[in-house]
Amino acid sequence: MRKVNRSSFVVAGAAALFAGLVYLFAWSSIFSVSSIAVTGAPTTESKNDILTMANVLPGEKLARVEPRAIATRISAITWVRSVDISRNWINGHVGISVTARTPTAYFNGSTIDSTG
Repeated sequence: MRKVNRSSFVVAGAAALFAGLVYLFAWSSIFSVSSIAVTGAPTTESKNDILTMANVLPGEKLARVEPRAIATRISAITWVRSVDISRNWINGHVGISVTARTPTAYFNGSTIDSTG
């Protein structure tokens, strides 16, 4: 009968730990979105537009929330200058901070900001 060496136990333990962490972050409900907050939106309608564009729902897994993809979608809104997305892994809070463009001129029915 072959004797099992100690390194095979270490490898098996590390593999089990890795598999457990992957399950914990990707499929379990422990790290899921509990709330979504939007700051910097000038009106309630614009806040609702941002939430629609973000497409993040409570209960969604935090590991599957992609901040860069959300920021890219929200940046497509014309009045948005910059977007910052944050995920809090402890309490499941997703924060969307928006900086709006400041209009400096009004020309032919549209507004223009300092960047043109």
